[in-house]
Amino acid sequence: MRIASLLVLLLLAPPSWGAPRLLVVVSVDQMRADYLERFAADFAGGFKRLKERGAVFLDARHVHVPTETGPGHAVILTGRFPSETGIVGNNWWDRVLDKDVYCASDTAHGLGPEHLLAYTLGDYMKAQNAGSRVISISLKDRAAILLGGKKADAALWYDKFSGEFTTSSYYRRPGWLDKFNSRLKNKGGLLFGEDAFRLKELVYEPKADLMTLGLVEEALRRFKLGRHDSTDLLAVSFSATDYIGHRYGPDSAQLHDQLLNLDADLEELFETLDAFVGAGRWDLALTADHGVTARPEDPSGKGVTRVLFTEMGARLERALQYQLPAKEPWVVNEYPNIYLNRAQAERMGRDWPLFLREAATILGAVEGVAKIYVGGEFGAGDPYAEAYRRSWMPGRSGDLLVRAKPGVLMTDRPTGADHGAPYDDDTHVPMIFLGPDFKPGQYKDRAWVADLAPTLAALLGVELPPAKGARVHGEILAKP
Repeated sequence: MRIASLLVLLLLAPPSWGAPRLLVVVSVDQMRADYLERFAADFAGGFKRLKERGAVFLDARHVHVPTETGPGHAVILTGRFPSETGIVGNNWWDRVLDKDVYCASDTAHGLGPEHLLAYTLGDYMKAQNAGSRVISISLKDRAAILLGGKKADAALWYDKFSGEFTTSSYYRRPGWLDKFNSRLKNKGGLLFGEDAFRLKELVYEPKADLMTLGLVEEALRRFKLGRHDSTDLLAVSFSATDYIGHRYGPDSAQLHDQLLNLDADLEELFETLDAFVGAGRWDLALTADHGVTARPEDPSGKGVTRVLFTEMGARLERALQYQLPAKEPWVVNEYPNIYLNRAQAERMGRDWPLFLREAATILGAVEGVAKIYVGGEFGAGDPYAEAYRRSWMPGRSGDLLVRAKPGVLMTDRPTGADHGAPYDDDTHVPMIFLGPDFKPGQYKDRAWVADLAPTLAALLGVELPPAKGARVHGEILAKP
């Protein structure tokens, strides 16, 4: 599959033109920055190329909470934080509808960017030049949708129940997608002979990223990316590292094997781009949506304590009921956004702002809690307060936001690793720029993932100003 597809692309060598014809943005879901060094001796492909030839930021971080797939992918290409994107979690509680809301749900289309309140780099590119093609691909629907934005020509993701890549009615479904899915399932395809159980389990194998790569190669050819008069954008989220990391942990042999396979996949991607777009005619940025905290049973998880969301919710409820007894539960939804029963507080004659401050004081003493923030009142002097300020949106975020103590793994998973905290393991991620328009080397100054989109926009001459506190990294641009 690899050799045959590459030969086809080599026969379609592009004409000579100025760079970049194609901008590629890669997110490796759940990749911690330390993986680049930990497995450096084993990397012989894409990660090795990125480290040796790229502009590598050694101190790149996400600076919002929770560090989850939805918020992280929204930050990458909008350059905006949850307080502006509206993606305050993978899910949040809708007080009006009285139900949980998924970040990529769409009222009219089932799935789509309805809840994304900021524009992506691709949206700005298409507004400036309608001829630009914007394509996003991932195993996960929320990753593809939040990278692709509102005006993507295609956003494609994997349906693990059908074993096929798909999209929603919000986006135009490519006419060739059914044929591609058939090839996956036909004899010789990656999904040949897999039953329904295995189709769901495949996301926990390196093969999942290889399927994503196959679709990327197909999309390059079908959409003729990098062959237009204006710059095209291809956004790819490789998701298998997240699935495997959750199940087996960051210290596992399975995670090591996954990264070695992804190393080979990335090198194939680079070779394919050279063949189809042309060496020196494309630029690429790689980062991650978040990192991960080790499992308590892992060697690096010494001192980590697992606390389930439901357990934390029960602790919070007991604390409130002990000091503020009431007939109904106080906690409507918990962690990290805590939604409280406002109607009950008002029936009891409580002043709501004062009640929230009182509740925050009570809950701040609960076991495992480092700090409770009142929405909109984050104060100063707390090194994490700004991350919570950037992450709070009135009407969508919780009434209170909880920060667990370092070493407390807050999760809805009774086993496995997880992420979501504002601490290093979850926030420190790679950020690397590769291509002729970037100056290679190691950059030690602090960088935020929110810097990525405005830096790429500056390269393209697209108007996308940095968010408050973020910046354009002109020092890496070969032609500032």
